[in-house]
This record gives sequence, C-alpha cells and structure tokens, in this order.
Amino acid sequence: MSIGVRFLGSGDAVASGGRFQACILVSHDEQQMLLDCGASSIVALKRRAVDPSTIDLVLVSHLHGDHFAGVPFLVLDGQFAHRERPLTIVGPPETEARVRTALINMYPGFADERPRFPLRFVEVGGGEVVELEPVQVAAWSVPHDPLSNPLALRLSLGPFSIGYSGDTAWTSALTEVASGTQLFICEAQTLEPKARIHVSYAEVLAHRHELATQRLLLTHLGDDVIAADDLELERAHDDLTIDLESP
Repeated sequence: MSIGVRFLGSGDAVASGGRFQACILVSHDEQQMLLDCGASSIVALKRRAVDPSTIDLVLVSHLHGDHFAGVPFLVLDGQFAHRERPLTIVGPPETEARVRTALINMYPGFADERPRFPLRFVEVGGGEVVELEPVQVAAWSVPHDPLSNPLALRLSLGPFSIGYSGDTAWTSALTEVASGTQLFICEAQTLEPKARIHVSYAEVLAHRHELATQRLLLTHLGDDVIAADDLELERAHDDLTIDLESP
C-alpha cells in the first residue's frame, strides 16, 4: 500500500522562481486529492497531464488566492468537460461563499448554472475533525491573515498521515500537526524572519527537533530560499514526486 505525493505547485503568491502556486496532488488507489488549489492550478494540472475531472477532493488551507482561487476554474473545467465524478471542497469557514463569489465575479453568466456533477462544500474550523470516508481531515487554527481563516491541516488515510502547515507564522501548533506523520509539508517563505505572517527557513530549522515527522519538506518558497545553496532542510520543487510506503 502506498500514497503518491506530487508537488504540481510549490511557489508563493507571486510565483517566485517561475513556480506554480500551491497545489499538491495526493494519490491513493483510484482517489486523487489536492492540498490547496491556487489560481494557477488548472494550468499546473494540465501541463502534467493530470485530468482535473479525476480530482475527488480539494483541501483548502486558507482563503488567499494562491491557495484557493483555482477552485472556480476546477468547477468551470468540470462543466466544460461534462464531468460526472463528484467533487468535494473542504476548507475553512466561508469557503463556499468565497468560491461562489469568485465565480460570479469572473464568470457572471456561468455562475448561476447548476453544476452537471455533484459539488459539495465541507467547512471545518480549528480544532475540528471531519470524516470523509476513507479520508480524515483534522484542522488547527494558525496565525496568518485572520481574514483568510487560516488553517493547518492533517490528512489521514489508513496508515498514512500527511501534515500541512498552510501559510502561518511559527506556532507550536505545527508540532501537533507534524506529530506522528510520514510527511510534514511546511512553508518557508524567506530564509530569515521577514514576514510576520510567514514561517522562515531559519525558524523551521531551529524547531526541526520538535517536528516528529519521518520526512520534512519545505514549500511556498520565496526567491532567496529557492536560490540558496547547501541548505540542510529538503525543499520541494514543481513536479517533485515521492511515494509514501505503508509503515
């Protein structure tokens, strides 16, 4: 039993290094999930020959465009492709309203059409766990732009567990998210602390001993983290693919 994790997008809001925005494909058996779906995700999916209609579940960490603004395009593509497969969007409070508002603003004539496929929104707050058989999703509130309703997430599927920081300043909650996971995906926007609502590489390195995960991967990388040589911690890049084997 294994799970495939593919970084279709490992970049930040301004596509530093020419990278696609947050979009991480998690595949297991016939099920495919996305951790975040930034505005560029529909391009990233199709460039890597991943049919958007095969995505079953999208987990949104917070409501900034580089993390959720690809969802309206996923819905639009489903309409044009005559998708029949159900699609579930899991995210923080207001996810459904913001996705529908984005659709209205970008495609006002289309927004009133009922999707041809089953579309479901599930909203989760910090401290909550939702069961979406066979997937369990746990959420933690984290310190980022409060208007984006930011969450860190942990995805559990059978014996597998993947933690994801989303966007956040350093918080001890990340040690809980990472604890016992096969993979913890953590943002590292800058090399040194510069942005008060983002984690820096230096902070993740300083707290590495607290992160009880089998493998730590850094994502949401800014230019200085991408360009740096000989860093101790592993950095993701677009199209990095790893397989998690059953423990």
